[in-house]
Amino acid sequence: MLRLLRSGEMGTASAVAIAGAPGVASGQLGPLVAFDQGTGALVSIDPATGAVTSSVTVASPHVSGLTFDSATNTLFGVDTITDNLITIDAITGAVTTIGPTGFDNLRSLAVDPFSGDLFAVDISGGDPLVRIDRTTGQGTLVGFTGIATTAGLAFDPFSGDLFALDASIGRLFSIDPLTASATPIGLTGVDAINGLAFSPSGTLYGATTTDFFMGPRPDVLVTIDTSTGLASVVGSTGLAEVRSLAYIPAPGALSVIGIGAVVCSRRRR
Repeated sequence: MLRLLRSGEMGTASAVAIAGAPGVASGQLGPLVAFDQGTGALVSIDPATGAVTSSVTVASPHVSGLTFDSATNTLFGVDTITDNLITIDAITGAVTTIGPTGFDNLRSLAVDPFSGDLFAVDISGGDPLVRIDRTTGQGTLVGFTGIATTAGLAFDPFSGDLFALDASIGRLFSIDPLTASATPIGLTGVDAINGLAFSPSGTLYGATTTDFFMGPRPDVLVTIDTSTGLASVVGSTGLAEVRSLAYIPAPGALSVIGIGAVVCSRRRR
């Protein structure tokens, strides 16, 4: 099992070797994985082109907030009908229920790569940030972000900074996970982004979904500049109803992580 060293274990080393990185198992989807509501399937997306390369039907047809925890090789999601925290087998599509979150409209999930804490945003009024108990599913309110319509949540694997996307105006935000305070970064310039995920190298990806106010159109994969918010189109996925995005690292992608800058940039714990 892959294990990231926590801040108290870092010592003075400038890099940490991570043993037993799970990567993508044979037949497992990856590296970019999205849930397509239109087909009820997990789909693999090529990060270089945006093209869908494979898919598997998910046992639950209503999934949101995908996020992958490399430390435990676990793909988390939320069942939007039952509001349960779930895990999904990226090979078979089988779903395991962890438990009720206690919140009615959780749509985005992200795992802190340093603490292992699981966070989500409820798209009720004020879009509250919620910390999720990964063993029970129970959510605890952190605070209100004030974002209008959160449609993506992701932690930078190097800095530990948390980013969110407001789909109503297409703006990227940074969020303090201790207080839920949101700071605007900039407009993406791309409509209807509905999922965020970082690659192990620090590239932030987003996937668009059909904007019903502008009419149906194929979704696209984008990369997003975290300093400006500006998005660049990678290519069309050919999908129509992407609901979330996650990145499952390839074997060895997390074998070495530089942490000197990370230690300096961490604002918490």
